Amino acid sequence: MIFDTGRGAVIRLEQAEVSLSGTTVFITHLHSDHLNGLSDLWTTGYIPPTLRQTPLEIYGPPGIVELAGGLQVAFKADLEIRSTELAERGINFSTSAATFDATEVGREGIFFDRGGVKVSAISVEHGVSTAFAYRVDYGGRSVVISGDTRLSKNLIDKARGADLIIHEVMSVKEELLKGSAMLQAILTGHTLPEDAGILFRDVEPKMAVCITTLFG
Repeated sequence: MIFDTGRGAVIRLEQAEVSLSGTTVFITHLHSDHLNGLSDLWTTGYIPPTLRQTPLEIYGPPGIVELAGGLQVAFKADLEIRSTELAERGINFSTSAATFDATEVGREGIFFDRGGVKVSAISVEHGVSTAFAYRVDYGGRSVVISGDTRLSKNLIDKARGADLIIHEVMSVKEELLKGSAMLQAILTGHTLPEDAGILFRDVEPKMAVCITTLFG
């Protein structure tokens, strides 16, 4: 289970010795920095030595189906060239592996329930039409991944008692912030360090992890 596919996602997965076959991808929102590695993950999965045999399963907010279809159009030539080359060498190339099984997550609640693993969508506030945090429950354990969001009461309510919460934090030096309307706008959709402290206090997870973006 992969949550967001930022730049270098495939490299990190390979370093962690995580197989690219049989993975399911969950996208929190459709900003490019959470998607830049998706095409790499998808295409690397359908070429040797990985040779995934099934479509890449992906869930995300409205627009994810269109995005997946667009990638298939963009890489049409790549698919045709590789399938021809492999056929000439007697290698059975699975064309289904070069497709997506994409599902839009349109609202809050459990949308994935398989083998005892349940994934729930939690609406958060990131200044876009739809952005989700995700909660994963399995065997009496739970993990919450915030995605990008400002301090969210809804997330606090839905994440209470989680074993692990992985939450984004953004920090910008004051002198940079004063001189940049762009940074000021960006910061309104993210969680400040002091707000992360409030969230951790109220959620009371057994463990909290910050993914921090620093400017300056």
